[in-house]
Amino acid sequence: MSSANPANFTRTIKLRSVVDAEYKTSYNRLSFMIDPDDFSSDLSQSYLALRMYLCHADGVKLTAGEFTALDAQNVYISFGQNDQTYSPACLVKTARLFAQANYGTPLEEVNFCNTLTQSLYQLMNDFESVASSSLTANNSVVFGHPESQGAMFANLLSDTIGAGQQVPIEVHIMLSDLFGIFKSRNFYLNDPAIMGLRVDLELEDLKPLFRSQVINEQVVCPAPLIGVNTSSTPGLVPSLAENPITSLTGQNNTGQMTMSGANGLPIIPDNTSALIAKTSNVLQKYQWTSPFFPGGTGRIDSVTLTELWSAPVLASFGLVVGASVRLNFRLEASGGLSNLRQDEIVSRLTVIASITTVGVGVTRITFTEFFAPVTGQQWTTDLDSLEVVDSFPLVSVTSAAFDDLWTLGKIVVSTGDVAELQSAGLIGSIAGLIGGDAITVSPAKFTLHCQTAGRDASGNVPLDVIPWFDTWVNPDVATSRQLISNRNLAMPIQGATTQLLSAVITPSGTEIVLTFKKLGMVNNNSLSPAILYSTTVPATLPTPFVNGTPLPGGGAHLADVFYEFWISDFNEIIGTRGVEEAWTYLIDKAELVLVQSAKQPGIPMNRVYSTSRAEVATIQSAVPIYNYQFVVPEENVYNIILMTPQYNTGYNTDGSLAHSQSLISWQRGVTEFRYSINQVDQCNRNLEVGTNSSFYPSSLYLESLIDVLGNGNKGVMSLAGPLTIPHSDTPVVVFPLRIYKSFDGQQYIFHPQGFVAQITLYADTAHDGYIVPGNVYFWKQMLRTF
Repeated sequence: MSSANPANFTRTIKLRSVVDAEYKTSYNRLSFMIDPDDFSSDLSQSYLALRMYLCHADGVKLTAGEFTALDAQNVYISFGQNDQTYSPACLVKTARLFAQANYGTPLEEVNFCNTLTQSLYQLMNDFESVASSSLTANNSVVFGHPESQGAMFANLLSDTIGAGQQVPIEVHIMLSDLFGIFKSRNFYLNDPAIMGLRVDLELEDLKPLFRSQVINEQVVCPAPLIGVNTSSTPGLVPSLAENPITSLTGQNNTGQMTMSGANGLPIIPDNTSALIAKTSNVLQKYQWTSPFFPGGTGRIDSVTLTELWSAPVLASFGLVVGASVRLNFRLEASGGLSNLRQDEIVSRLTVIASITTVGVGVTRITFTEFFAPVTGQQWTTDLDSLEVVDSFPLVSVTSAAFDDLWTLGKIVVSTGDVAELQSAGLIGSIAGLIGGDAITVSPAKFTLHCQTAGRDASGNVPLDVIPWFDTWVNPDVATSRQLISNRNLAMPIQGATTQLLSAVITPSGTEIVLTFKKLGMVNNNSLSPAILYSTTVPATLPTPFVNGTPLPGGGAHLADVFYEFWISDFNEIIGTRGVEEAWTYLIDKAELVLVQSAKQPGIPMNRVYSTSRAEVATIQSAVPIYNYQFVVPEENVYNIILMTPQYNTGYNTDGSLAHSQSLISWQRGVTEFRYSINQVDQCNRNLEVGTNSSFYPSSLYLESLIDVLGNGNKGVMSLAGPLTIPHSDTPVVVFPLRIYKSFDGQQYIFHPQGFVAQITLYADTAHDGYIVPGNVYFWKQMLRTF
């Protein structure tokens, strides 16, 4: 683009790679020559434009039909691994930049740069910045359902390559993410010290870069009907004559958000006296006969709905026989505690046993368990809400089997009980497999729930469940601490998700051993049975009981209490839906896009730039303390950051998978660390990055992180990544230290001396913690000139 004023002249040029080829894992080197000219180049706006195809593990491109099949299942492929998302810069493993005036010494050489770019990408972006870059610059890509407006439009075009072929996606990588020089907004390529640039890139050829995920349709609107809404067909009638709800005036006049259809049944059930927002799968207490426990006593196993619900509308809410539901009970203080204690919600997972009609149009939903309120306490119990959840019961085990789970991470299930696991896509087919064979498992993350369920002395009759608070027993004694609970608890109790590491058929061929990741309770605690009563409810609550002590009013013992396990929140699939995880790429066109304008007289080029270098060390074995000394001979190093990604797959001693690969730095068993520079400690205490009971770091660590990423970088936007700590079992953790302030607002500050940096990493030895073996990357951020 140009204008009448030469000073406003701008242009955009595209440079093809020196070798015009198909780039893939077997041929992964690109090179670009940027020749000198008499323009000012805005390198900060320059980027790589890669025309990319998604391929199977064997390098064969997916067809349009395969994309259509994935789309029909709401399955999409994006850059990332495990539960974390990568930026497209993950494609570049090594980046080198040369001045054509001096090929002997590179201006920048960044090895293992995707470990740096992906960890910093998590910390220096949030949901808003990631979303905006996706929509405008196509910097984040979802194959099959691209987020970029341009890419989405391209996928709507007719196929110009050939019938049934995949339409490529154009991926953009900002060169400023790879090189410090490319942060310059006013660069002269014909400078005598430069005389043009050469960019050499090596693409990632070993690490997995893609993940699949299911984007669930949380709210499904009924289809419009031509005719009257009937008891057998749900839907919204678009005619004002038959359905005034389609008129905003009609809604305002009636004072509610829903109306009855012509047959007298509600289109969507609601209370006519209150406007209460609800989602498509949550029922509030006003929608059934309340209170749940009439008179505050008695045992209940069902709710009776207060509205006229048709069977199709019940089904649209997911209220069908066999559906999993979460019952949220509210414990409310009463008596002398009414103004002293806050309410608490206690949840329990159960299954709908039956749905029956009692009276004219009145629906009763019966569950598989009986519930009773607490008595003799200054607390009242009521059912606050009912949620239909995408969950399923996995297995119910005894206390001995539970010990194997929380110590070894293993659960044994019958081969006849794996249909739900296969339907969720968590394991593959077992057809043709025999004893000792391994079943394909998905790296998908999900939530594993546990709750206790009692049985009477016969072991057959379930005991009533009385919702109550969790109780810790001997919390400070590692050998005897226990958590007493009968609510629905996620494992681990920190609330993070888990994943299947392996599924192996037992020699008998009748059972499958499932091995899970990270199921240790807080401080390696067991989860003990809680307050479970039979029909005779005692006047006061007992103290936590031990093995062999009869339950009050029942005759059940600890050995008669079972542990129920449920799985929910699964969003990545393989198995029966045919989705694989070993995706790879093929690039058939690579261009470097350069933005230039006329030189502005009197505005000199900045000759100072920042770059990064990595030094790699290896933790050889699982150790409680790791100490390493790095010699830093380079000048002007203003930041150091130790990064600990799971660059290599980690295995247990029995050969099972312990940690899958990732380019993003995480805790790796480290709970504390300390730096010293030239034998001088940089802090008077260890910096805590997490504990055995929480992934949240200390404020002192956060201060150090903010200090480093604001010194020569664009600053912190997410303290633990856009995914946040509650939604990840491996939140982003780096080990930073600022050496000196690199810029004072007026000029760069240089520090010509090198130094010796020593870092000590500590695991939680009090709870048998250890540092996970593998590579560590010591990054040095420095100022350089040309």
